[in-house]
This record gives sequence, structure tokens and C-alpha cells, in this order.
Amino acid sequence: MRDVQPLARDSDPASEGLAVGVCELDRELRCLGLNRAMAALTRQPFAGHVGRSVREILPPGGAALESLCRQVLGSEQPIIDADVRIAGPEGRWLVTIIPHGTDDGGPVGVTILFRPPAYGDRLGRNLQDRLRFEALLSELARGFVGSRFDEIDAQIRQGLERIVEFFAADGGQVLELREDGSARLLSHALAPGFEFDLPELPDVEFPWIAAEVLRGREIRISHLDELPPEAGRDRLSIASRGVRSLVVCPIVVDGKIGGSIVLNSARHERHWPDELVGTLRLAGEMFGAAITRRRAEERLAQEKQLVEAVLDSLPGLFFMLDENGRMVRWNRNREVVTGYSAEELRGRHFLEGIAPEYEKGAAEAFARGFADGGAQLEHEVPTKDGRRIPHLATGRRVMLAGKAYALGMAIDISALRAAEDHIRRQQAELAHVARVSAMGELVAAIAHELNQPLTAIRTNAQATRRMLASGEVDKAELDEALGDISADAGRASEIIRRLRELLRKGTPEKLPLDVNELVRGIEPLTKMEALHNNVSLVMDLAPDLPATVGDRIQLQQVMLNLVRNGCDAIRDGARPGGRLVLRTALTRPGTLEITVEDAGPPLSDEAFAHMFQPFYTTKPGGLGVGLSISRSIVEAHGGLLWASRNPERGLTMHLTLPCEADWPR
Repeated sequence: MRDVQPLARDSDPASEGLAVGVCELDRELRCLGLNRAMAALTRQPFAGHVGRSVREILPPGGAALESLCRQVLGSEQPIIDADVRIAGPEGRWLVTIIPHGTDDGGPVGVTILFRPPAYGDRLGRNLQDRLRFEALLSELARGFVGSRFDEIDAQIRQGLERIVEFFAADGGQVLELREDGSARLLSHALAPGFEFDLPELPDVEFPWIAAEVLRGREIRISHLDELPPEAGRDRLSIASRGVRSLVVCPIVVDGKIGGSIVLNSARHERHWPDELVGTLRLAGEMFGAAITRRRAEERLAQEKQLVEAVLDSLPGLFFMLDENGRMVRWNRNREVVTGYSAEELRGRHFLEGIAPEYEKGAAEAFARGFADGGAQLEHEVPTKDGRRIPHLATGRRVMLAGKAYALGMAIDISALRAAEDHIRRQQAELAHVARVSAMGELVAAIAHELNQPLTAIRTNAQATRRMLASGEVDKAELDEALGDISADAGRASEIIRRLRELLRKGTPEKLPLDVNELVRGIEPLTKMEALHNNVSLVMDLAPDLPATVGDRIQLQQVMLNLVRNGCDAIRDGARPGGRLVLRTALTRPGTLEITVEDAGPPLSDEAFAHMFQPFYTTKPGGLGVGLSISRSIVEAHGGLLWASRNPERGLTMHLTLPCEADWPR
């Protein structure tokens, strides 16, 4: 109910000279103030009433009056013209009790008005009308409070019908200004027997009235002749509808003029007193508040629909989790992809939507996201029909209404994984071609390397045959010869084995590797080429290095390419010959480094800048793919490959690989 303000106290001159006693009481029914008419009624000194109870002020009728006051405080509804017997010249009084003020929703006191039954002045009638209208507005307000935003227009129509009936008007309208500035007829009500042609464009048919309303002015027309000359179009529109008098009050919506409430009189000309306009203004305030609420909730509903439409249009899996990891919101695509219904997803823990082997990492990412504000995780999403779809999820912590949530998106990376697999296969094919090409270039050196053990085997075999043919067999010499044959055969077999490994075509397989063994394994394949180019291979290998994980064949190919490039650089130098130094080291925790340092000639700035670009080469007849392939292989292993200039001459190639201290050596 709208607060009824207390009537005038003694300090208000408007209350003097009226035959109406006014007394204000607090919630304990003790006097806060009264006017002189009330003091005369009680026949007690004026100044002695403040702080006294109602029983002390009016002993003869105090008990009955106290009961009525407590009834008003409990119901928060006024009591109008109750017949109370009070000692005095009048004996019998009509008492009106009005609750006033609020304290957490309840009244903080009452105002009591005493008047004789025969007192029928204008103030009494207006007060009763106002109280009845306040009661009507209170009833209408309760209807608005319990209505949805899409029911508010219907509530305004019903309220307007009651208001038209209350004021005995022939018709009434509520008009709303749209946000584009045009007016629309929101609601109308007509008294029985009154016909009214409703305007389709109110601001066009009543331009002067519309302009005045926009200026916030109330309009009272008791006779059409009262309209100013500039309201000619309005006069014609009003007269054509049979209206003889009208009153218009602006309505404030969203803090500005947003419409108007209108009452019409057609059967006779009518005067619109201040009291009526004031109460009509109250109705306009209530309708304005309702329209403001409807617009706000419409905007919220539209924004919610927009958000839902945006979320449902996203190709990924949107998620919103509470601090316990349970689903709060998701998009339609999650239901489509996983096959689970909204009922099955609601309240579900997010780990239930992640493949088991990823649960530990997902739980850690969730905790990290709440601690650090964001996290990312690659995992697989199991579907209801048993499929598993790879996704990359990214989430952030957000605060909404004082609560923490995880908000994010999981993107299907099936196509990305397929593309990566295809690239890896293509890369492996290209690397295999490069290895075959390198073996072709090394065939002479490898043949020479194989010739040594084969020649030794032949020599030892011939010596053994001569020993057996002579009949004089020295067991020690025979055993030594056979041992040499076995060792040379093993040496030749090892060379063939390493060649077969390098030439083998297959799927890369990452296993724990010893980097020192990896470097040593290059020597048999490059030894003869190094000797041919007058290059000394020097190995400076750090002991007890942790293992890395990688594909042995691919990393051997990288090392073979780096060593051969170093030999070629030294060969082409101004001072032929030199050392090619291969080093291994643990440069920092978790990172192994292999370096290949040559003593070749200076490299031009252009060649240095483009050396890793595909098909760039400074060698006659070279393809220019070796270093490009090598860098791709190293990066696929989580490492880096780059070059630096040496202080004196030549280059150093740097190759880093990740490692863990607890990986097996």
C-alpha cells in the first residue's frame, strides 16, 4: 500500500480553524502531536498531550479507540468513519484512522481524525474519496506485484477500468510512448453506452496535447472552447469522437515522460478539480512504474534469448560450472554432440563428461583455474553411444552475484588431430626420402667402411685355412683368428644394422633415449666422410645425463644432417681440415642440449637468415630441405634447433630436447 502521509500537526496553519481533530500516535499508541481542535475535544491543556497514551488522552472512549488503532496497525488498512462514543459536547464522533510511514514493511504509527457526524464539508468528502482511491491503488499494486511482465498490459487495462468506474468517467485511455518516439494506445476503458473511436496514431491526431504531455504538463479541458488556437487539430479529433471534457496526466517511464493517462466525459461538460487530478496522477505513477518494470524485464528476457541463441549457435561445447564442478549451464550443441538430454546433464559433475584417463588432469586444471583464474586442457569427451571425441577446453573463473563459477568452451579438435597425423606422415615420408638421399651420397664412404672388416675377415679366414692345411694347428693362434673374424663380422653387421635403421620406413615411435648413445651412433656412418674431408670428429659428452623421449631414427637423421653439414663447411674453408666438436650437456633442469661446432668459413647474413627455410641452399646440387626437415623433427619432439656464429669462424648448431630427472637412462 502507498504510504498515507500524516495530516497537519499544530504547527501547520492549514489545520487550524477546522472542526476536525487530528492526532498522531506512534506504534505504541503514544501521542506524537495534535492540533488545537483535538486539544479542545479532550478538554485538556494543549501542551500536555505529547507522550501520553490514547487511553490517557481520551479516558471515556480510549479502550475502544485503542482496539481500533491496533486493528489498523495489524491490517495496514485504514478505518473510515467508525462511530465512537466520547464524552463531550458532541458525545458521538466519526473517527478515521490511517496507518502512516513504514519500517521494514510495517506502519510506524497512525493518524486519527475526529469529526462530528453532521460535519460534511469538502475536506471530509475529499478525504474519504482519497482514502477509497488509496485503497483501490493498493489493491491494483498488489496485482502488479504478482504479475509476470507479459501480464502487465492486461493488469493496466483492468486497473484503468476500475479507475474509470471510480471517477464516474465515460472513458479512459493509457498511452505509451515507444522508444522510437511514436505513441501507441496501450489500454482503454469505456463506460456502458459510451462509444469511442480509438485513435490509431494518437500523436498525429492530437499533436498539441502530445507536445504538452512531452513537456510534462497536465491538461484539463472542461469545455472544448478552452483549447488554444494552436490546438485546432486536437479540437476536431476530440469533437469527432463526441468527447466534451477531458483530463490528461503525463506518465513517467524510465525517468522521463513515457506516456499519459486520460479520462473523458461525453455526456456532459465536467470540471476536473485539483483533488481528482492529484489522485489520477497517483494512478499514472503506478502505471508508469509498471511499464518501467515491464520494459526492463522485456529487455532482460530479450538479452537472455540473445545469450541463449548465441550459445546455441556456438560450434563448441559451452560449459558453466559451480565451485563444486557441477553443470549449471550449457549450450544445445553439448546435448547434440554427447547424446545426453538436458535432464541428464543438469547437476552432473564435469568429470563424468571426460574420458577416465584424462580425469586427473581435468581435476587439476579445474583447481588451477579457480586458483589462477584460467586453465586449458586437451581431453576426450565420451558420448552416450560409446564414441570418444577429442576436445580442447579453455575456461576462466568468473564472479557472478558474489559466487565463483568456471566459464568456458571445449572445441572439437578431431580435424586438427587428423591434420596433424597427416602432416606427421608427410613429414616422415619426406624425412625418409632425405635419409635415402643422404645414404646415396654416403655410399662410397660406407662401402669403404664395410670393406675394412670384410678384408680382415678374408685375411683371417685364409690364414686359418693355411694353418689347417699344414697340419700344425696352434690352438691359441686359431682361437685368436676366429675371434678376429667374429669381431669383424659384428662390426660389419652393426654398420648394416644402422643403415637399415636409417633407411627403414615406418611410423615414428617415441621411446626413452640416451643422448650420448645417440651421438655416438652417428660416428660409424660419418667416419669415412670425415676422414675424406680431413675432419676430426671430437666428442665431448657429459656423463650421467637424464634420458629424453623421442624417435631414435628421426633424431639420428637430424644428427647425421648436422654432422655432414659441418664436414662440408670445414672442407670448403680457406684452411682445409679442422675439428668438428659434438657436445652434450644439461643446460638447465628439464633441458638437454646437443651442439655441433664447426670451423668452416664465414656465412653471409642472407644465408644465415634463410638457412632453415625450405629449399634454400648454398650447395651446388643441394635440395635445401635438410635443415628445414631437421627443425620440424626437433620441434615435434618439443625441442628447438637454431644456429649461432662462433667468435673466430664457423657456426655452432644448437639442438635442445626436453627431459625429466626421473626418466630412465
